[in-house]
Amino acid sequence: MENAAKDSGKEQDRVVVIQALKEWAIAIKTIRSGSLILLPRKGGIRDPLHPFANIPKRAALFPTHEHQASHHLKDPVEIVLPDPSSSIVIDTWAEVTYGFTLQTEAEVMALLPFHIWTEAFMTERLKWRSQQPLKVLLLRAYRLAAAVELGRSPSHAGCRSWIDLDTPISTQHSRPALSDSDYQARLLEIEGAVQAVKADFRIAPCELR
Repeated sequence: MENAAKDSGKEQDRVVVIQALKEWAIAIKTIRSGSLILLPRKGGIRDPLHPFANIPKRAALFPTHEHQASHHLKDPVEIVLPDPSSSIVIDTWAEVTYGFTLQTEAEVMALLPFHIWTEAFMTERLKWRSQQPLKVLLLRAYRLAAAVELGRSPSHAGCRSWIDLDTPISTQHSRPALSDSDYQARLLEIEGAVQAVKADFRIAPCELR
């Protein structure tokens, strides 16, 4: 596995992001804290057939409350729905460093220590639309120097993974949620956990479909 963290924090590598990945607001909060780098995804009902083909190298993290529920979380927290008239606040972006597919329940269970969702929820996600594989995105997250507010728009609505941003978001002066060494260590832990149930598993650069 290449060192995904190497040089990723350099200022000159931060330009703009023009797309956003929609994810539960509580997950983005956890990613921003550095506690979470792994996102299991199947794609939304409004996504194309292969929502993880040709994914962007960088994406803003767009918080959503659609389908978010405390009983799906390991440590249930109160989830407060925002005022429908309030702005969308983006304060985090991420590099999609690696991606892979989970094919068995044993692989799903091996990753339980590395994310915030319950065993029941993850098992349900694996079985839902069983013809569609469960993907994992590994993210290197950065905190924006200043949060960006977006007005609510019909173009943001719907159950889908990616949205185009009307205005690019500058990533200048953003700061990584984890140091290079901490991020690399987390990657190795995840790789080792899956190898325990699938010996030939290796984390590889993101080439998902």
